[in-house]
Amino acid sequence: MIEDIEAKIRKYRKNLVITGYGFIVIEFWALIKFVIRIGEDGGFKWVADAGGTDYSSMIRFYIFFFAFFIFITLFHFYIGLTSANYGTGKSRHLGFIPAALVYVGFTIYEFPELIRDIIEAYLKSEEMTTADNTAASILVELTILFILLDMIVSAILLMINKKKLVQKTVEN
Repeated sequence: MIEDIEAKIRKYRKNLVITGYGFIVIEFWALIKFVIRIGEDGGFKWVADAGGTDYSSMIRFYIFFFAFFIFITLFHFYIGLTSANYGTGKSRHLGFIPAALVYVGFTIYEFPELIRDIIEAYLKSEEMTTADNTAASILVELTILFILLDMIVSAILLMINKKKLVQKTVEN
């Protein structure tokens, strides 16, 4: 019985390491998608429309843009590295679970918009590239969702099995 619990603990630890590093790799897709979305939505054009072409408006926009870009990167790295460190036993910090739950919430919130975008793009036959890009985005978002849910479940099951192991060890 103790060997079975130890095997489960090893399995969940490996899952946390793999999903943690996998989430960091996916982070690069999120950054690319962020830049594409800003470009598609006219984010850079917005600067010229809102504040004219004055230099200070452009600087403020780029500072905000890059600060947000860095925030997204650090958020991904926090979730991924904390999960991997918890899986390897280097950390006892479980802060990645609430952060991952927040990310899951944002991912689920984004799905209706992505589905609406793909339907609109397919209805306009001249925008097949946009529809294909949106379909690819949906697949990536589903992958991110799977990674995060696997990470959360593995962390919870690891905690449960650690407690079981301690109980079994004390009993014997």
